Amino acid sequence: ILIGNIMFDGKELDGLFLKPDASSVIEMKNYSGRIRFAESTEWFAGDQEVRGGRYPTPFLQVRSYKYALMGCLRQLNAQILVQQKNVDWGQISGIVLFGQPISFDEHLPRATGLWFHVTDIQRVASKLASLHSPEIQLTDSEIQRFLELRGYHDRHLYLNALPPGQPLASPSTAERRRTQIQVVHHKESHFRDHELRMRNAGGARS
Repeated sequence: ILIGNIMFDGKELDGLFLKPDASSVIEMKNYSGRIRFAESTEWFAGDQEVRGGRYPTPFLQVRSYKYALMGCLRQLNAQILVQQKNVDWGQISGIVLFGQPISFDEHLPRATGLWFHVTDIQRVASKLASLHSPEIQLTDSEIQRFLELRGYHDRHLYLNALPPGQPLASPSTAERRRTQIQVVHHKESHFRDHELRMRNAGGARS
């Protein structure tokens, strides 16, 4: 499930992606070229600085959004989970999604690289398919409960889209079952419109 422009703790996320074994906040940027940054320094796309809205960098922006989402899910934990089990919401991941082709070869610290990702519109489906958090295991009914608690229902589904292609299978191991995903947009969020504008290199940079 992909939800666009959703609020948590007064912070508006460009996107929230949910599947049974992962959840991720998504921040979209409209730049191209080689992306350079370190965890605590400025970001650059070529020679242009990339800021994180009101945050100095996209990393700090996504980290703040991650903690806002964590707080909400922890508050709703008892209402979301069908049965008592341990879910580590700290394993929520974050993605900075560029709407134009990028190259990115920075080596993030291991603790950061476990949850933080950088990709572009051409590779985002593969990135989403590859996400896997061992301590986040949700059933379809639990994801549905979360959506209903946030006020999302079938009438919010974005249906005016191109026919989906074949679902992507996440990289598997001998111990882990292959997981297939299909992105579903919610129509009132305008996330799909934003995505399409980014594909055409339109829209304001942030």
